[in-house]
Amino acid sequence: MKKEEARSTMRKSLIASSASHPRSFVDFQVDDATYQIDPLRKKVYRRFVEVETSRACQIMADFAGTSGKKG
Repeated sequence: MKKEEARSTMRKSLIASSASHPRSFVDFQVDDATYQIDPLRKKVYRRFVEVETSRACQIMADFAGTSGKKG
């Protein structure tokens, strides 16, 4: 039972920590597509599906070049 209690406690703490740090996505337009960027995790999504790494690196570089301003 101790392992189950530890797992339960771990899950509760993960849920609590994710609730205390809400995600703030930024919409960023490249060509004719709009992407959602999670600057904290440095992830790029399109319609909230993670974008291929090579494309994501290019989009993050463009985003960083605009100083995070919506484009």
